[in-house]
Amino acid sequence: MLKQTLIARFPDESISVSNVGDQVVLDGTVSSEEVKYKIYRLVGEMLKKNVSKVNNHVIETGENNREEALQYTATYVYDGVINNLKVLTTEQINVKLTIAEVSSSFLSELGVSYGDIGGGDVGKFYNKLLDFTAQDIVAIIAASGNDDIGQVLAEPNLSVISGETASFLVGGEIPLAIKEDDTYTIHYKEYGIKLSMVAKVTDSENIRLSLLPEVSSLDSVNRSDNSSYNFPSLKTRKAQTTVQLKDGQSFVLAGLLTTEERESLRKIPILGDIPILGALFSSTKSDRKKTELIIVATVNLVDPVKTEQVKLPAFKKTSDLERLLRIDLSGVDEPELQRTINAGGFN
Repeated sequence: MLKQTLIARFPDESISVSNVGDQVVLDGTVSSEEVKYKIYRLVGEMLKKNVSKVNNHVIETGENNREEALQYTATYVYDGVINNLKVLTTEQINVKLTIAEVSSSFLSELGVSYGDIGGGDVGKFYNKLLDFTAQDIVAIIAASGNDDIGQVLAEPNLSVISGETASFLVGGEIPLAIKEDDTYTIHYKEYGIKLSMVAKVTDSENIRLSLLPEVSSLDSVNRSDNSSYNFPSLKTRKAQTTVQLKDGQSFVLAGLLTTEERESLRKIPILGDIPILGALFSSTKSDRKKTELIIVATVNLVDPVKTEQVKLPAFKKTSDLERLLRIDLSGVDEPELQRTINAGGFN
């Protein structure tokens, strides 16, 4: 009964079932990890084996070193079922990320309105005049060359096996003193541009992606008030999201706003320091800067390539004749080229 059900449900897979004592062993080859898990779960349910839920994939939330489990990556373990099925081709996912910080005025000039999207492809912004894709926004930021408009903070390119985790950090660590039993213990806190992610391919070739981006910087103004230790605090912007995309699609995560107020004082030396009258020789200027963090992610399924298909940078030494005549003979047939060079450039 079990073997007939497996053949009917998975006719294109090579599956064998054998009994070893009280255990059931699955052998053979299947097309994907998703199919492998479905077969395993079907066998466990049909045999009414004891089951437990296991989630080995967690991401750090950044709050007191707490980790959060991702429910869609949870798996079920059945007692007495041994899964020895082999996957022919392991599915891999490439995630290209761009983390940028832009001014609010820049987004207003583009006409981007996150709350008024008319519908369409994932990762596109729509309004009456402009039509920008996620890549277009990144290209404009990079091409502007003006840090006041926006700047690209990081552009990581991560590849991960379906169902696994990946992370990266561009920054550093600061020491933090934690009091324990009348003694201080030094712990290190990461800061900078940090990202944790989990990606998984579903049966319909959709890619489910969980991201936890975090951008933090040292805050020298708000420091810890401790007579023994003086540590800076951190200004942090972070978010957590789970999306589902098709191969090659992009999405934009935005809305992480921050406002900085700066006050500068300009004065004439000596005269500006005179009590009361010094105000006549000095001026103050207040400036408020609003910025927004934008995260653009593009997902692609990775296809393995053969060694001969990989193109590496190469260096080809030019001859004296090529430099003298300022010509490129790289496309000329090699034997014919050699005869021409030996003849001094004449046939």
